[in-house]
Amino acid sequence: MSRTVSPDLEGIEFSSLALSKDHFFCSAAETLYQLSKPDGKVVSQVVPHMMPIHTVQYSADADIVVTAAIGDRFINIFSYKGTSLNRLGSLTCTHDVRSFTIVKSTLLAITTMGTLEVFNSFYSDFEPGKKGGLTKPPSASVHLTTSHNADVQMQDVTPRGKKVVISWVEGAKLGFETIDINNISGKTEINVETRQGQSQEEVSLHFFLLLIKDIKTVR
Repeated sequence: MSRTVSPDLEGIEFSSLALSKDHFFCSAAETLYQLSKPDGKVVSQVVPHMMPIHTVQYSADADIVVTAAIGDRFINIFSYKGTSLNRLGSLTCTHDVRSFTIVKSTLLAITTMGTLEVFNSFYSDFEPGKKGGLTKPPSASVHLTTSHNADVQMQDVTPRGKKVVISWVEGAKLGFETIDINNISGKTEINVETRQGQSQEEVSLHFFLLLIKDIKTVR
């Protein structure tokens, strides 16, 4: 069954959408909108970034909304109750955020420099009354290297059981690596193989997992 919702916002072009049981969360430019279901009426709105928002995600585990923006290294976290969006705090990446994925209580961010930053218990332990208490640095960061010192950049991260699969590029080469984020802390370097060094079965399997992730995102 398909349904079209037309929010009462003239001249607005939405860039990202997330759904909860009772609301839609949409971004347009620098603004995050909370819309009621099913009529799409604006319940509340906030401006969490100074640049256009490119990603909005909702976590049912914690009942929170998370946003990231172009040219911004901060990921903002909001709780919501009824008609109010309340900022819990921000995650501070070392570089601008390209994308992020939520896996239960862990947030995995890919930066524009091609590194992975891991935030454990990402929506808890903020301290509003303390200086700097509303921001949180990553629990760990991962940088990929090769034996020939090539520039390797991560493109995406996909959960796979208790581990995650990261896709990366090195020039025109494409590769995949499975890592256990639970055993990573601080700054970590992982030496990866080139695509030629990986079996065709590995490449095909990882590509399939990323394809399934994209299909779920579209749905």
